[in-house]
Amino acid sequence: MTVPDIQTLVDLPEEEAQSARRQAINEQRLRWLAAALAACALMAALYLLFEALWIRLAAPMALLAVTRWIFLSRENQWGISDLRLVTSLVLCWSLASLLLPEVPLGLVFVGFLGPISVTAFRITLPVALPLTLFLGLAPLAAETYLSAATLPSNLRLGLQIILIIVVVVTTRGALLQDQQRFRSDYRVHLSRSRERSRMRDELSTARQIQLSMLPPSDPTPRGLEISSLSLPAAEVGGDYFDFFELDDGCFAVTVVDVAGHGVGSGLVLSGLRSCLYLLHAEPTTVELVIRKLDRMLRETTERRMFGTLLYAIFEADRSSFAFCAAGHPPPLVYRAESGEVESVESHAPPLGTRLSHSFEETRVDVSPGDVALFYTDGAPELLGPAGEPYGEERLTSRLKRAAPGHTALETRDILMSDLWTFKGDAQQPDDVTFVVVRVPPAPASVESSP
Repeated sequence: MTVPDIQTLVDLPEEEAQSARRQAINEQRLRWLAAALAACALMAALYLLFEALWIRLAAPMALLAVTRWIFLSRENQWGISDLRLVTSLVLCWSLASLLLPEVPLGLVFVGFLGPISVTAFRITLPVALPLTLFLGLAPLAAETYLSAATLPSNLRLGLQIILIIVVVVTTRGALLQDQQRFRSDYRVHLSRSRERSRMRDELSTARQIQLSMLPPSDPTPRGLEISSLSLPAAEVGGDYFDFFELDDGCFAVTVVDVAGHGVGSGLVLSGLRSCLYLLHAEPTTVELVIRKLDRMLRETTERRMFGTLLYAIFEADRSSFAFCAAGHPPPLVYRAESGEVESVESHAPPLGTRLSHSFEETRVDVSPGDVALFYTDGAPELLGPAGEPYGEERLTSRLKRAAPGHTALETRDILMSDLWTFKGDAQQPDDVTFVVVRVPPAPASVESSP
């Protein structure tokens, strides 16, 4: 059994963590002691084998086998408590005294090394004191009884008492020092663990807030089919999309990608979203929305914080849409008539770059059956297991195959399925967002019979 690290123990109360660590240390060192005694058993067995003392050979080996079965084979069922540890040490040193060729020599061996072994374990003083006295003085009494001699000399007894005092003091000091060191490390790691838990809770709350900013369901405007999906790469992503019904019957679609992902990106997205809702309280145009959002981002964030944005307004008759892509990937438009996909460029730098520029809208005509795909760069930049990017060319090819005869929802699912099949087990490095807008074909007219 290995000693658990402090990071594992911080999930337990302090007293339980200290007890679990102490038991693990005791069990580990009991294994060392058992290994040492096994070596002694082997040497004694060889000696007894050549002396042909078969009975004395069989008894120690049987005891060793029983000891191993009790204290090693049952380690998963029994913890090394103080009582079991004391029993183990007494049994192990009793075994050691029997394994030596001469019993008095074995008792002297145990009388000196037995107490010293106590210092290797993490035993509290009320347990260490009687155990040390027993391992130090009991062998002396047994040796005197077996040899039919008088009590040991005062010098021998004095040395034994000094040894016992040293062992008890050393054990107590080592235990206190170890407990203080562990308590200090435990509290430091506990504080860090609580801080990480607090941050995880805050990130989880921020993620829930950000997800609540996204439309709860896809809108169903007149004359359009819409299906959308955003998959953040971290707890709080940097992608955002939304839809707005305008007073004149037009319909607006916006897709935003703030640099990076995390709490900072989430805060910027929250600001952009608030501005978008305020801007749509009055008549607006693509150029006006982009210019005001750029100004907001430049004046309220750090210099290194910027974002890309695609803003499109579909006309009331759904025959065209005007858009501007500020540093954003251009929309892909599938033409039902030709079966081809075109990428409509719109050159403008990202929002918040503080560069002198103007935002000009681009107009795109659409017909029934056409499909417009708005997305963030997380899709074409997604890497496969071999490290190759998904790429805009593959995205264009998949849209060309997915759009014919499928609804906006079906087209989105086909694209997302292909994207995730390509990714495999590779990590998602950036947020992925798809917004599919389809102009449904007119229903076929049914001629009435004369």
